[in-house]
Amino acid sequence: MYQLAVVLAVVAALLIAVGAALQSRTAVGVRSERISRIRFLLILIRQPRWLTGAVASVSGVAVHVVALSIGPVSAIQPVGTVGLIFAVGARSALDRTRPSTRALIGSGIVIVGLAAFLVVLPHGEGSTHVPARGAVGMTVIALGIAGVALALPRRRVSLDVRAAAIAAGAGASFGVGAALIGAIGRQAAASLDAVLGWPTLLVIALLLVGGVAQQSAYRLARFAEVYAVVLVVDPLSAAFTGVLVFGDQIPTAPLNLAWVALAAGLTAAGVVVLSHVHPAHSREQSAT
Repeated sequence: MYQLAVVLAVVAALLIAVGAALQSRTAVGVRSERISRIRFLLILIRQPRWLTGAVASVSGVAVHVVALSIGPVSAIQPVGTVGLIFAVGARSALDRTRPSTRALIGSGIVIVGLAAFLVVLPHGEGSTHVPARGAVGMTVIALGIAGVALALPRRRVSLDVRAAAIAAGAGASFGVGAALIGAIGRQAAASLDAVLGWPTLLVIALLLVGGVAQQSAYRLARFAEVYAVVLVVDPLSAAFTGVLVFGDQIPTAPLNLAWVALAAGLTAAGVVVLSHVHPAHSREQSAT
């Protein structure tokens, strides 16, 4: 079962990465930034390529959930980080270009750094009880991060900073949502009525805002950077929510703290490298 779980995790990472590449390629094609975000989303959902990407992403998430159900989280989560390589490769294929050396190096650094993080993060099954104050508080924080990022002034903030900030808002929303989904799923194992509770409303809000933020970030033609930031912030936000809301233990041993610092440095370095990976059409996008 362990080998099957690993294979499924790789398949999930591939599906999610391909979906992200398809959606980002379509989002960049919506040139004008003057249209409202609602109209922007309405334009996207009418595009066959974007819908295909959505189906691929949802399928990948479903496969990843199955992998987590039959394999240990500590082994499955790091496997998902290979999705960054898949995403860079898929986007290059769509653009009919070869992945740049910088993109491959940056992706590799991010994968190593994030995998190092996940080794020391808590991997227990977690609580089935969802404390209202903590859950609502983390939801407000995540939505606030996304909202502030989306409101950054276009003429005063560089594209790289805006892309990273909006991607961080998307990752935070997805991460907090994932932590809540985990608790709801554990409750649903005992009673399906659990999916009708108030935490589900928080999850819906988080996923909707996270989705809008992610598509808005893709629109800025910084795909490798955006995907890397989402990939980093998502699991870290989920782990942070587990610690603050569900009482998960955090690593406190000096060696573990040093390991976390090293992982943070590697991950940050990888994102910086990817922030300088701009496809040819990004220059056209920056001019709109």
